[in-house]
Amino acid sequence: MSVRGLLKRATLLRNLKKVIERVPTLDLPAEISAVYAFGGILREKSRLHDFDLVFLYSMIPDQVLRWDKFRDNFVTYGIGPNYAKHPIAELEAIFAPFRKQGIPLRKAVEDKKVATFLAQKEVPPSWAGCFSWTEISRGYHGDGLFFPDVSRIIRRMLIGKNVKGLQVQIQSYEEFTKGHSWLVAKNYVLAWSPEKPDIEENIEGRSLQDRTATIIKELDFFINEQIPQYITGSDLRRGYLKAKEDALQKSAERGVKIDLQALDKQHIEIGRMGSESYEELLQICELARNEMRKYRDETIVLEEIGNALRLSLQEVSNQHLSAEDYIAKLAIEGSIRNGVKENVVRQILRILKLPENNVIAIKGYGFTAYRLPKNGEDRNSLLKKAELEKVRRKHLLEIMKAIKPLEKDAHARLDLNDKGEPELLEISIWKQIEANEEAERKVLMKNLEARNFKTKNWSWAIEGTKYADLTGKETLKQLQEIAKRMLTT
Repeated sequence: MSVRGLLKRATLLRNLKKVIERVPTLDLPAEISAVYAFGGILREKSRLHDFDLVFLYSMIPDQVLRWDKFRDNFVTYGIGPNYAKHPIAELEAIFAPFRKQGIPLRKAVEDKKVATFLAQKEVPPSWAGCFSWTEISRGYHGDGLFFPDVSRIIRRMLIGKNVKGLQVQIQSYEEFTKGHSWLVAKNYVLAWSPEKPDIEENIEGRSLQDRTATIIKELDFFINEQIPQYITGSDLRRGYLKAKEDALQKSAERGVKIDLQALDKQHIEIGRMGSESYEELLQICELARNEMRKYRDETIVLEEIGNALRLSLQEVSNQHLSAEDYIAKLAIEGSIRNGVKENVVRQILRILKLPENNVIAIKGYGFTAYRLPKNGEDRNSLLKKAELEKVRRKHLLEIMKAIKPLEKDAHARLDLNDKGEPELLEISIWKQIEANEEAERKVLMKNLEARNFKTKNWSWAIEGTKYADLTGKETLKQLQEIAKRMLTT
C-alpha cells in the first residue's frame, strides 16, 4: 500500500495530545472522562490513515441542568410541557441577515448582538455554532426535525476540521463501561484519562505481554465473529455466500457466463495455532483484515451484478451491446456508489471474466461518467473525450483554487480545442436572493456590471458572466491570474 496520505504514529499521538490539552480551555457541555484507542494503532502500524478513538463523556448534575435548558431552547419543537413552543423559529429574525449573506452559523454566533440574544435564552453561542443552517432548518435527515446532540457538540468543538488523522467517536462513559457500545470494535486500550494522562506511555509503553493479549483478542474477534459474518451474513449485512448464490442463479437464467469459482480461489483460511510469536500474530491480523475487505467489496459487486441481471436486457439488444458489457457497466456504477473503489471493482470483474475494460470512465470536473462504446470508432472517440476531460479537470481545479478565496459564489468553465489547449474561459457568479428584495437586487447587479459582468435577473438569483478568449499556450499559473483579473476588472 502506498504511504501517500498516511500519517506517522508519532504525529497522530501528538495530535491527540493537542486535543486533550484544549479540553480545559473549552466550554464543553460534559466532562471528558476517558479516551480509548482501537484499530490500527494497536496493531503496531508505523503509518496509518487515521487514529481510531472513542471519547467517553459524563455529566455532573449542573451540566445536566444546563444541557436541558439549552436543548429546550434550541430545538424545532418544544419538549414536554413546552410542546407548543417553536424555539428555532423564534431565533429566525436575528439569524436571517446572516443567512442571507451566506455567513455560516458558526460565524454568526460570534456577532455580539447574536451572542447576547442567545445567552439570554440560555443557549451558549459556542454550542449553537456547532451546527449548520441546514441542520437547524431541515434536521439531520431532511425531515425538518432538529434537536441538539451532545456528541456532535463535543466532536465539533474538540476536533473540528483542523486536526488531522483523528477518527473520533463520542459515547457516554456509563453506557460504554456497561458494555453497551454500538461500535463494531471490541478491543480497546486506554489512551488518556485524568488518572493516566500520559498518552504516549499508555499506547507505546505497554508491555509485550499486554500487546500480545490485545492482538490475540483482536484476532479471535476477526476469526470467530467478523469473518463468518462477512461470509454468511448477519442482521447488518447480506453476506458473500448469499450474494454469490443470487448472482449464480440470475446469471444462469439470463445465459450470462460469470466465473464465480475464480472468486472463491482469491480467499485464504485465517486461523491461529496458539504458538505464534507477536510478529506472526500481527501478520495474521493484517491477513484477516484483508480478507474482510475482500469479502465486503466482493459482496457489494456481486449484489450489483445481481441487480443488473434482474433488469430487462432489451435495451442491450437495441443498442447492439453484449449482456456482459452492460452488466459490467452497471456493476461499476453501483459498486462505486456503495463505497468500493473503481480499481477494486474492475479487478473483481476481471476475476469474474466480465469485460470491465469495455467500460470507459470519463472523469471531468465535478462528474464521472461511464460509457460503453458501440464500435471501434466510438471507443476511440470516448477515449479521446476522457483525455480531454482529464486535462479540463486539471485546469479547472487550479483555476477554482485561485478564485474561490476571492469570490465564494464564483464558478469557472473552460473550453478546449481538439488538442486539449484552452480556448475560452468563462467565469460566472450566482447570488441567491429572495424574490421581493428589489433594493438588494439592484445593488448586486450594479456591483457585477461595474466589473464588466453581463447580468441576468432571475426570480431567485442574480447571475453574472464574463468571458476571456485564450491563445491555447497559457500555463496553469497564467490561467489562474487571468481568472483572478476577470473577477476584479
